[in-house]
Amino acid sequence: MCPAVSAAGDESTLNYSRQIQYWRRNLKTFLPNAYTGNDNNRMYIAYFTLSALDILGDLQPALSAEERQGFIDWVYHCQLPEGGFRPSPATDFGSQRSEENRKWDPAHMPGTFFALLNLILLGDDLSRVKRREILKWLNQMQRPDGSFGEFLGEGGRVEGGVDTRFGYMGAGIRWILRGTVEGTVEGIPDVDVDKFVKCIQMSEVYDGGISEAPFHEAHAGFTCTAISALYLVDRLPLKPPQPSDNRIRGVTNLHMTLHWLVSRLTLTLDEEDALDTYEDETDSAATCHDAHAFVKLKSYPSKAGEMSFQNQPTSHFELQWVGVNGRCNKIADTCYSYWACASLASLGYLELMDTKPIRRWLLDKIQHTVGGFGKLPGDPPDIYHSFLGLVVLAMFGEAGLRDVDAALCMTNKAKAHIETLPWRKAIHQPHRQFPNADNFQPSNFSSSILHSTTPFHHPAVTFSTKNLVFYTKMPPPTKKRKTSSSAPQEITFDPAAREEYLTGFHKRKQARIKHAQEESARKEKEEKLRLRRDLRKQRKENLERHVSEVNQLLREANGDVGGNEDTQGDESGDEEEFQGFDDAGQEPEPIDREDEYVDEEKFTTVTIESVGIDRSGFTKDAAGDEAKENVDGEEGGKPKRVWTKEKPKIERPKKKKVKFRYESKADRKAERVKVKAKRKTKAEARKAK
Repeated sequence: MCPAVSAAGDESTLNYSRQIQYWRRNLKTFLPNAYTGNDNNRMYIAYFTLSALDILGDLQPALSAEERQGFIDWVYHCQLPEGGFRPSPATDFGSQRSEENRKWDPAHMPGTFFALLNLILLGDDLSRVKRREILKWLNQMQRPDGSFGEFLGEGGRVEGGVDTRFGYMGAGIRWILRGTVEGTVEGIPDVDVDKFVKCIQMSEVYDGGISEAPFHEAHAGFTCTAISALYLVDRLPLKPPQPSDNRIRGVTNLHMTLHWLVSRLTLTLDEEDALDTYEDETDSAATCHDAHAFVKLKSYPSKAGEMSFQNQPTSHFELQWVGVNGRCNKIADTCYSYWACASLASLGYLELMDTKPIRRWLLDKIQHTVGGFGKLPGDPPDIYHSFLGLVVLAMFGEAGLRDVDAALCMTNKAKAHIETLPWRKAIHQPHRQFPNADNFQPSNFSSSILHSTTPFHHPAVTFSTKNLVFYTKMPPPTKKRKTSSSAPQEITFDPAAREEYLTGFHKRKQARIKHAQEESARKEKEEKLRLRRDLRKQRKENLERHVSEVNQLLREANGDVGGNEDTQGDESGDEEEFQGFDDAGQEPEPIDREDEYVDEEKFTTVTIESVGIDRSGFTKDAAGDEAKENVDGEEGGKPKRVWTKEKPKIERPKKKKVKFRYESKADRKAERVKVKAKRKTKAEARKAK
């Protein structure tokens, strides 16, 4: 099944193949680690995945017969001996389960509800479900005020929340196992439906919405679960002109509820659209100052200009994208589009909602490139929002998606499966029965027509006297859904490759470490080679510069300042053969000088002496040697001092070490006597004065 091509001018399309690939990955591969905290909610996740594939029409191709049976057995493995289901096998004690520890593994209201839905989606006949035990347990889950809980605690006390979510799941379990028939079925009493409806009425808010408890704020999620629960127990308000049946029904003010649901449309699609208007000049006691966030004008471009070019009558502007929020003055959210639209669909007023801009918002802003839907624009897809976004599009009649039941949140095909099971048909008898079916003739048809031998084809109504149920022949839909024979690309899974991936984390980590070490060593080696090349290049340049400076000094010493041998050779027209050096030529003036160089570390004295050059090599100048000897003689052979930053060392005569001798006891006593005598003399002198 493939989606049809969008209408002209509508670029919003559902990426059908990507959606299938996204849900198949969720079904057959491990989920990301972000879902680890939902290990106890595996039954919910399985339901979202199976139902999404069923809506896409891909559940049958995605599962083989063995896989389907394996999933069914997995669900039944979560069934408890006393009835009910656990939401995950994580709390299963197995053979060690006893009366003492069974309180840690109780039957779970959401787990039981989603387990039954999973079995229906997988095509099971529910023959192994402990129906009687579950219906008895369901009676125990209802509180005296009519609300339902999550599980039974110690002493049979009902634990968990009191909001309409658990009441909705209880109503769903009741509808699956016994239909809408009230009273005792197979010896098992029914839940108190009237109390449950009154409990919902107590949660209705003044503005038309429904809250989690009396006097709380209205919320689209609680409103949807309450209305869906009333739908499943057949207690929704009757539409006029239906007469009253004197039964307690919910939604006491239908007009206000519809108004509140339609008012959930919002243009605040993300945080950037919100503008803080707190303490604005219009924020006064005479104005509505509850909402301090309005939207930017760019969020709703006008299409009046486009409509005028199409020769259409003048109309108000059409919103491009519209989201749905769950409470007043809140940002749009994908899941709230389901809560609000499903409530209207269950009440039979979905046409009140402008679905086109909501559809464009979901497909243009929320749909992710890898498949699925996120919570807000730009968010990555998650299973919860991806499923509810898909259900909304199916309610809107999106091409390529199956029709869904808004209250049960599953396809009508799956709903029909449970309704056609023999044991359930025996409980839920048809509403209209005719005892003598073979002799029955409707009063609005003549007997001649009924007994005519010509085939009867009435354009409006057909009837059958075998099943005694009338079917109204409706006109064909205005726009049929186009299907294509081209199936999406099949996804194949290699068990060996998956096992290699799941068991090779440490091996791949070590390989990455080794690769990083090799890469680091390679870069280090390249850096060393580069430094060596640069060093050789620098040394070569320094050597060439040094040779050039030495040659320049030699030319200056020979008196050829600024001369160029090559130039002079080129200027002479005739080349002369080299005859050797002219020894009788004029000797260069000897250069004898002494220079001092001081840097930060040391003081250096450089002495330049003239040398002679002949055929035998370098010869030392005799005059220079005599001068040096004279200088050495004058200095008296003293070593030449080299200047440094350090202080000069002065050789001083070493002091003789004073010998120390301890005084004897007699010496110390004599010394003390002398000191006392001196003190006594001084004291007497002071007294005499």
